[in-house]
Amino acid sequence: MRGVMESQSSPVKSYDYLLKFLLVGDSDVGKGEILDSLQDGSVESPYAYSSGIDYKTTTILLDGRRVKLELWDTSGQGRFCTIFRSYSRGAQGILLVYDITNAWSFDGIDRWMREIDEHAPGVPRILVGNRLHLAFKRQVPTEQARAYAEKNSMTFFEVSPLCNFNVIESFTELSRIVLMRHGMEKFWRPNRVVKMMLLKARKEHGDLPAIFIGNRRGYNLWEVTSMVRLLSVPFAVAIFWMSIDLCSLLNCAHCD
Repeated sequence: MRGVMESQSSPVKSYDYLLKFLLVGDSDVGKGEILDSLQDGSVESPYAYSSGIDYKTTTILLDGRRVKLELWDTSGQGRFCTIFRSYSRGAQGILLVYDITNAWSFDGIDRWMREIDEHAPGVPRILVGNRLHLAFKRQVPTEQARAYAEKNSMTFFEVSPLCNFNVIESFTELSRIVLMRHGMEKFWRPNRVVKMMLLKARKEHGDLPAIFIGNRRGYNLWEVTSMVRLLSVPFAVAIFWMSIDLCSLLNCAHCD
């Protein structure tokens, strides 16, 4: 996985992970609107040839990790199918976009699914219904789209670039799916207090060797230290109150 491995080996970069996502779907479904709603990042393709391709980068924060996304909008016109086949190489995630006010665009998702299965098999994908702000013109029911997504094991979002609704959330969820599929689930542990201590320790000392306890996963040395500190606080409080009670009993016995 080029994007993930490259980011880990380059500590001077301004991001932790680099992912390449494709936005696919028929023409005029608003893929360009989704890219235009992102305020940060470059809009220039790193390659000289960009005919039929819109490009933008953006950086999102995912559980304390900076994830830089390279977003490629392949035109939905039939003559650009060959371009999609070229740009699908190395893609780590795909957003299938349709227009909720255009039933034909939703019917075209099947064709794009076949293209993906042929040229980018196994790449995580999500289904995105665009232009939610035009829901009064809706032609594709939410229930129908959600059922289609569940049938094809995809996460489903309805978004509105105009209202800035669910756009970043859709990119964030796809990034999470991609990173967890590639073994990055260790970054999503439930103990946020320990994680904050770890981030501070890693900033000051860097990553330290892991300690393995029994058959469980490896614990970082600073993580073990942090957990001991967390456990020692309530333990010390309990000892304090026990000592007070003991002194009270001894005083009472002495008085008697």
